[in-house]
Amino acid sequence: MRSNKSWILLFMMAIVPLVGIWAMNNPGVVAQVFLNLGGIKQGEAFPQISGEEVEGDSFRLESWKGKRYVVMVARIDCEVCQSTYPTLEKNRDILQKYHFVMVGKGEKEAYRQVKAAHAFPFPIVYADEQIQKDLKIKVFPTFYLIDEEGKVIQRLDGFDEGKFLKMLDELKKG
Repeated sequence: MRSNKSWILLFMMAIVPLVGIWAMNNPGVVAQVFLNLGGIKQGEAFPQISGEEVEGDSFRLESWKGKRYVVMVARIDCEVCQSTYPTLEKNRDILQKYHFVMVGKGEKEAYRQVKAAHAFPFPIVYADEQIQKDLKIKVFPTFYLIDEEGKVIQRLDGFDEGKFLKMLDELKKG
């Protein structure tokens, strides 16, 4: 009996650090398993939001029906969101040619300044209370790749440049 306890203890001493290392290298998976990250899940229909673009024009996702597009949900004071700006700048041509929109929680004027400072060619839509409710926003940034039928085919919580660039490759296929 004592021998079995020793083996179990040895097994636990080996497996716990391995699980910990895996969890630290895969925080997105761990977060999805243990936390309610909110938002729209893969396979679900994405809400056809409409709102005011920060430069004053109206914007409706419905106008992109039948096309693939990417929605980035951001918050103006989010450091991770701000860390995406250089990547968005480098991919300006792709984001302009294909359909990309940033839905921003925060002051509209602050987003207008961000758009001007970075020369973003894509719409930035102010996330009013209704949009925030429709999108069930909890995590920033979150990227959604939406298919031609309006369903989420890929979701990226947080920002990983490699995964984001793969998402843009998928966007171009549509």
